[in-house]
Amino acid sequence: MEAAAAGSNAGSRSGSGPAPAALPPLDAESRELLEAWRDRVSCELDTVVDFWIRHSHDPEHGLGRCLGVLETPNSPPAPEGTFNPGVRALTTHPAPSGFFSCLSRDGTVYDETKYVWMQGRQVWVYARLYRSVPRFRRPELLEAARAGGEFLLRCARPDPRVPKAAFALLRDGRAAKVQRSVFSECFCALALDELGRATGNACYEAAAREGLEAAERWAREEPNGPGRPPLLRLHLQRGRTAVLEHVSQDGLELPGSLGRLQNPGHAIEAGWMLLLHARARGDMAAADEAIDGFMLGPLDAGWDSPHGGLLAFHDADGLCPTQLEWAMKLWWPHAEALVALLAAFAHRRDPALLRRFEQVAEFTFQRFPDPEHGEWFGYLNRDSSLALSIKGGPFKGCFHVPRALYMCEELLNEILAGP
Repeated sequence: MEAAAAGSNAGSRSGSGPAPAALPPLDAESRELLEAWRDRVSCELDTVVDFWIRHSHDPEHGLGRCLGVLETPNSPPAPEGTFNPGVRALTTHPAPSGFFSCLSRDGTVYDETKYVWMQGRQVWVYARLYRSVPRFRRPELLEAARAGGEFLLRCARPDPRVPKAAFALLRDGRAAKVQRSVFSECFCALALDELGRATGNACYEAAAREGLEAAERWAREEPNGPGRPPLLRLHLQRGRTAVLEHVSQDGLELPGSLGRLQNPGHAIEAGWMLLLHARARGDMAAADEAIDGFMLGPLDAGWDSPHGGLLAFHDADGLCPTQLEWAMKLWWPHAEALVALLAAFAHRRDPALLRRFEQVAEFTFQRFPDPEHGEWFGYLNRDSSLALSIKGGPFKGCFHVPRALYMCEELLNEILAGP
């Protein structure tokens, strides 16, 4: 589920089913509440983006320092917007290329490894904010996104003969680790597609398509590839009452604890993606399934009533999950829940959805943001005490928090602009 689209672009209404009903107007109390949350979300987005701009950019290793494993120093430089990691990038660039995600609480870099999916995510965030939010339309933000995109084009694939991207790179762009998943490839494609939209350079969008198509062929045809995952909607099981993390290729529940495993964050994230897709197509039945099946059901199952917040994992039969971190409170499921509940409220205007949003938002904003250094803590214990003080690492970077805050701001603007 994690590799689904980083954002959704609205499309034309092409689905079947009844048109959405007219939304009831907001009452004065709800409008005041939503306006207050819009101000809070916007301020937090500014703080979070500023943290990554100040601390994550690599000032030393620009495009001219990126060396692929199969570098050919006598070859001509690769043109901008093309995958050619075996060629040394001879051009210099004043903006940083490549970002550090392993940041301590105060932003100090504790590990210079550059994780490819984190690089792609940060390029996507910068390019989307530049393109969509007027106050972020700053040349230096686009230049950082462009330099990060060029870094990916030259360094993400350690072997130009193979469509497989690395999972982790050394600081100078040489491959450190390649793994079997396609997370790196998907986020490279999303980054380059958004960068193409922000810059108007179609070469980036073409590179995104080429990279994603090559990765898809590898995943399906390579004997050791991951294969094609089941469709998202097949994860809704047990009479469409439970979203299971793992199902068989033909959409059946698997036996044992693996089959019973639920990941509330993944389900809720999938829910808002499915809802935005259904709304764009005018498919009201699919929209209802996204809200009731993928959002509210997992939110109810995963909410930790004694302590508040969403559990990292849950067993569908109420047994103890086998994941050691099952009871932790992680930053990203709460960020996804904020987006999902606002998207659901924008669609239905059900006061119960607004109450659920306020419940999740109050918990999230009280526990995760760091008022001293900015950004969010990512890992809390079940009682909300701090488990890890780091602000980023191999799995947390400039993505879930700024994406959620950006999308919440957009959704709040949409809701408040209505009746």
